[in-house]
Amino acid sequence: MLKLLGELLALLFKKNVPSSIIVQANPNDVLVHEAQNWVGTKEVGENSGPEVEMFQRALNSKPNKEAWCADFVIFCVQQVEKKLGTKSLIYRSENAQELYKKSPDSIKRSVPSPGNVVIWQFGNGTLGHAGIVEAIAKDGYMTTIEGNTGEGTGVIREGDGVYRRTRKQQGNLAMHIIGYIQVF
Repeated sequence: MLKLLGELLALLFKKNVPSSIIVQANPNDVLVHEAQNWVGTKEVGENSGPEVEMFQRALNSKPNKEAWCADFVIFCVQQVEKKLGTKSLIYRSENAQELYKKSPDSIKRSVPSPGNVVIWQFGNGTLGHAGIVEAIAKDGYMTTIEGNTGEGTGVIREGDGVYRRTRKQQGNLAMHIIGYIQVF
């Protein structure tokens, strides 16, 4: 793969090569990479701190210490849009459930893929949680990158940072999955 990429890049820099040869980045891979860049980011105080407030400003010009899992997701989406000059159809909301419900049906999925946004619901209420699918395991689990969560196991919705988590693809009783969004 690296050899092929090197050969393509070498072709691009030779004279008399058609300009139609362009190496395109997969936006879903770029989204995962963007989320990976923030793993380890921690709050400074409850739902605050320089990076957390930067995530919150993705949807709100004036952060007010609100839960920020969906803000983190939308921040990452916006970074990919800027880098690749593309636009996602994902609905922009601080409310994870609304983010899913108001996104077009054409980008909703029932089976996860890397680069999807995953949306959970707590019980039967309006509280939810959002993250970005990093990888799929063969055993019914997936690795996610989530903002406003915690490290360890179990359901952690109001955490202290951005963490890599291992979750069941179907969710669990306390936090079930509403669905997935194919962002790009």
